[in-house]
Amino acid sequence: MACRVQGRGARRAAAGFVSMIMAVVGLVVVQTAFSPPAQAAEVPWDCGDAAYLFQSPNNLNPPHQVQSIDLVSGAYTTAGATADAVNAVAYNTADDYMYAWNLRTDTLVRISADLTLTNLGVPANTGDSFRGIDYNVGDFDADGNLWIMDNQTGRWLRIDMSNPDAPRTTASGTAAAPANLLIPGDWVYLNGVFYGVAPRADGTGDARLVSFDLTSRTFTNRGILTGMASGSTFGAVYSDDTYLYASRNQGGNIYRVNPTDVTNIFLSAGPAASSNDGARCRSNKIPTVTLVKQVGGRLVPDDQFRVELVNASGTIVNSVTTSGTQTTATSINQPVEYGRTYVIADRLTDAAPSQPGDYQGSLSCTTSGLPAAATPSVAIATWTFTPNSRAAWTCVVTNAPRSPAPALELVKSVSPQDAGSFTAGQVLTYSFVVTNIGNTIVSNIAVNEVAFSGAGTMSTPTCPVTTLLPRFSVTCTATYTVQAADVTAGTITNTARSTGTGPSGGPVVSNDDSAEVPTGGIPGLSIVKTALPPIALKAGEVVHYEFVVTNTGNTTVSNIAIAEGAFNGTGAPITPPVCDRTTLVPGQRALCSARYTVTQADIDRETPLTNTARATGTDPGGGPVLSPPDDAVVPVLQSPQLDLAKDARSSGHEAGDVVTYRFKVTNTGNTTVTGLTVGETDFSGTGTLGPVTCPVTTLAPGATTTCTATYTLTRADIRAGHVDNTAVATARDPQGTAVPSPPDAAIVGFPQAARSAPRLTTRVSDKRVTPGQRFHDRLRLRGIVKGTKVKATARLYGPFVSRGAATCKGQHVARTVTWRAGRGWSKSPAVSVSAPGVYTWRVKTKASANNGAGRHPCGQKAETLTVAKPAYQAPTVNGGFSGTLLPSTRARTTLPRVHARAIRLNAAVLTAGVTRGQMELPGDVGMVSWLRKSAGYGDKIGTTVIGGHVSDRHDRPGALRRLSQARLGQPVDVASLGKVHRFKVVSKASFARTTGIPARYFSTTGPHRLLLVTCTDRVVYPNGHFHYTRYQVVVAKAVPRRHHRR
Repeated sequence: MACRVQGRGARRAAAGFVSMIMAVVGLVVVQTAFSPPAQAAEVPWDCGDAAYLFQSPNNLNPPHQVQSIDLVSGAYTTAGATADAVNAVAYNTADDYMYAWNLRTDTLVRISADLTLTNLGVPANTGDSFRGIDYNVGDFDADGNLWIMDNQTGRWLRIDMSNPDAPRTTASGTAAAPANLLIPGDWVYLNGVFYGVAPRADGTGDARLVSFDLTSRTFTNRGILTGMASGSTFGAVYSDDTYLYASRNQGGNIYRVNPTDVTNIFLSAGPAASSNDGARCRSNKIPTVTLVKQVGGRLVPDDQFRVELVNASGTIVNSVTTSGTQTTATSINQPVEYGRTYVIADRLTDAAPSQPGDYQGSLSCTTSGLPAAATPSVAIATWTFTPNSRAAWTCVVTNAPRSPAPALELVKSVSPQDAGSFTAGQVLTYSFVVTNIGNTIVSNIAVNEVAFSGAGTMSTPTCPVTTLLPRFSVTCTATYTVQAADVTAGTITNTARSTGTGPSGGPVVSNDDSAEVPTGGIPGLSIVKTALPPIALKAGEVVHYEFVVTNTGNTTVSNIAIAEGAFNGTGAPITPPVCDRTTLVPGQRALCSARYTVTQADIDRETPLTNTARATGTDPGGGPVLSPPDDAVVPVLQSPQLDLAKDARSSGHEAGDVVTYRFKVTNTGNTTVTGLTVGETDFSGTGTLGPVTCPVTTLAPGATTTCTATYTLTRADIRAGHVDNTAVATARDPQGTAVPSPPDAAIVGFPQAARSAPRLTTRVSDKRVTPGQRFHDRLRLRGIVKGTKVKATARLYGPFVSRGAATCKGQHVARTVTWRAGRGWSKSPAVSVSAPGVYTWRVKTKASANNGAGRHPCGQKAETLTVAKPAYQAPTVNGGFSGTLLPSTRARTTLPRVHARAIRLNAAVLTAGVTRGQMELPGDVGMVSWLRKSAGYGDKIGTTVIGGHVSDRHDRPGALRRLSQARLGQPVDVASLGKVHRFKVVSKASFARTTGIPARYFSTTGPHRLLLVTCTDRVVYPNGHFHYTRYQVVVAKAVPRRHHRR
């Protein structure tokens, strides 16, 4: 099975496909024209799971590698190499050997499992017009005949392989490509025909599934394969007797195609090559898993469910989610790896009001011919499943709600509560916050007074809603007018409870709660302000300001707002802050947010963006409440830079001819530059160069202008054989500092002797720097003509996770600088980068009239450096208890979030520092903190540290309450600024709080990983007090984005 995209005339340079050099040392194959040679015993293949991809990227020249591929995961290893390039490879299930066409000898060969080739010659009865052809498409039919085709000419052979040592052609012909399509690059036998994937002839749109009929010997277009783009050949196609699996040469993507309904799914990313062919034992089926979700009732109509199939690396490979009133939802039948263990995860969606413990679930996986593999009913959870049969599995996850457990909680308060307001005639307002803390809907919500010491009569409490979903609240109110007798008594006490009705009609009763007046009220507010991103780099960038306002007093504060103070931005004002709530009871928080768009004037000024704000509110007496100010400073990084590209065009090579020089100047920095000039630094001409004129002299970032000058050649220039000219563009940044471009040269040359390439030695100036710190590269040139200079271009590639991962490709270019270099040492212009990671320089020199071009290999140790945050001392992380667990709010979605389904972690992330050696943790135990000294969420290197509480002081669970239950391989996601960064748990550990967490867990270098920290090992004393004695840490490694699955 195979693919080639060039015709016979280019065969020796471009035909063919995958091969492999011998894997057995000392085994030599001597080929003859028509009969198999004498050799060591051939080794048959094992009809296993692997597919084999034959690759010959250099056509007839080695290497001819063979890759063993897992079609489901895309994982592959090099199995070895063949001695020659082969194509039209097909697996014969009759004898467990592969057969192929040798592109060097133009003969049929048998491929042993040790990848040696046995020459079978040209099949007998093959006509002259069908010899010497590069056959590249092949497979066996049900009768054991090998069908091969050349997808350039459409010529095909049917070869009788009943005697595999004496193949003979029994039919031949020429087939036309389907209309507007190319002949497929490979095919497989399924359901009585050959199937292949045919790109469109014009290279646009999606490819088509085509079939080749064995009777009519014609192609039929079966339909569009959505998402399988034309423009590349699908040169390797495999089968498992039910589906075909097609590998795209460009990129290596592997798709499964259902020929029955012409549908396809993307499976995995395998190896790519310009010349591919593949074969596999088709009788070895690939198992599939279909997920079915059955819902046996809902506690709340908004409850929805999701089932996921997760592989060992933590990647979700299949899933299904219910919606609306669905009671059954079914996924696709996803191919899986035989004998590998998967996790089937059952969960409620994030928007579901209920909790996992409110439902019980069971799993049953079945396939034809085998009994059901069932599990007992448990709470919504996860199960492991291993497909131990090569069949189509159906795994049904059934959920049913647990018995309803309605419950209510009441919190009561009164306003005003100060002594000065406790006078006859004063109207008191009582607030009753009723929360549904059960697992089912409670209706007929009401509040009843249990005890009241007032001399008068309180109004009946009223509630704006009387039905509550689980974990929802309502605030009911009542009023009372203070009587003279109350003033004489000196105080009024009041106790109430809330009631409701459960789904079965039974009563639901809350706790009792009391309020007393007068009491002294001390209002107070605090504010913490942060900004993301932490540095401004360009105009148009949006700075997101977050304000966390906390009621630090003992009385209710209303009319919560943010009062912006001084702000030095030059653009439109910061958007009015929006808060998720405007009234705070003691200890409660409000999350507010605002935005500012950076202007070019901000960048040009270079002054840090500084903004101060206070939180404001109103106490129960109507007095103002003002927090201390807090500010957020966003540094502005100014990077003025010019680039010059110079060329010369001569009207001829005689004296008197005119050379026109063009100087293309581009503002490649982030500031406006003015006063642009272009000056000549070196000019070898013997005449006078005309002045350089520029149409504009002020350039905004990204703007370009082309300046020009002319020169008339002299006889001396012609005798010299060339005219060299080097120039530098110069402008001034907003602070008046000169900004020169790297010099660039243009040469008008005449026929010269052969030029030799220079020898380059390079060395980076610093092996480690911090983000924003400037560094440069150093270059030593040897072997260039004495007294001459060449243009050197240094490109900085990165960031990478390590030097071994460095590749010098265009998409990885971080910085580019150029300069004029002569013999000996020189240095490049300095640069800086802000993203942590490993970077590597690569330098090349441009050919000149006297010198050839030169460059050095990518990823040299001397050219590699690390950009990392400064190292810091390991802090103390006290995550035992603090503050109060608060309900989730919509405003938290503006913050980064950390999410790990397996341990029910879904928390907003605040930015924190270190105070007196201790990492700052949120007072709200439902949130966590990111240590700003540690690696960022998307950095390539270093450890990202997130810490949080295991519980609050009342033992109510915190965000990291289940961290100790994390298991290896489970995924953890961090969402920030519209991006999701995925990690996979690789280790767990705990440490005594007396010794602390080792410093190695807080590294700013090394492979990027996530560290989650809280406390564990609770100790409870007889008086009910408790504390935690150990730290719990979980380490998760970063998962590359290409491996993410939605």
